[in-house]
Amino acid sequence: MDTLFKVEKLKFSYNNKEIFSDLSFEVGYNELVSILLPNGGGKSTLINLLSGLLPSNDCITLDNILLTRKTGKKYLRRIGVIFEDLDAQFLTDVVYDELILPLANLNYSKKEIKNRIKTITSILGIEDLLDYYVDSLSTYDKVRVLLACSLIHNPQIIFLDDVFRNLTNSEERKLIVLLKTIVDLDNVSIVLTTSDFSNIIYSNKVYVIDDGKLSLDGSVRDILEYDNRLSKLGIKLPIMIDISLKLKFYDLLDDIIFDEEKMVDVLWD
Repeated sequence: MDTLFKVEKLKFSYNNKEIFSDLSFEVGYNELVSILLPNGGGKSTLINLLSGLLPSNDCITLDNILLTRKTGKKYLRRIGVIFEDLDAQFLTDVVYDELILPLANLNYSKKEIKNRIKTITSILGIEDLLDYYVDSLSTYDKVRVLLACSLIHNPQIIFLDDVFRNLTNSEERKLIVLLKTIVDLDNVSIVLTTSDFSNIIYSNKVYVIDDGKLSLDGSVRDILEYDNRLSKLGIKLPIMIDISLKLKFYDLLDDIIFDEEKMVDVLWD
């Protein structure tokens, strides 16, 4: 797959402490990519670097645009981002006004704004939230609205800073499916950071960062072959995957099972 986004030998230090060292990875077109880091491993710092809010060492490229001071505005128009602090990102009181704002700033016509809002709200299932006050939304609905705001201007890539925090298990599962749907339907790639393996199961590609360096990369199943290393990083596996790995070790399963109902059916047979 062709490369949309590339990081080559990213280095970053803060207060004389090295956070990232020679970090390199790639994202293809229409990919959902997860970056696994332990808690305290620099998830928010990485998103700030990727989104251009922190200076990098001229090592980040998006669709042949090298992120520099000179190209910053051009780069920013091609990305979307959601940070961990959800409430700090809302600029208006009402959901509809929040969606209009970025399009109005980009001089979209009224017809274009209407059509784009209709498309995005349909994908995210938030048509019924347009007249709601932001303060009245649940955490899950705030994430969906911010996703809409990030998507509304047709970016090529969206960066998500541990957006699963403070969601219920049910909401996490719904959000995982929603992110996959966005990648499939809206011609955009998504990069998310997390320390929870259960949030990456539909990812096309996974990168594991340890001590500021790339430790592992591959598909979800590739990464699972290193479950002991993940455990040492404090990254816990979902119980269903953990059971699958143990049963597979004893040749009681041929493959890893992610779904509980499927596990029951296989064991029953």
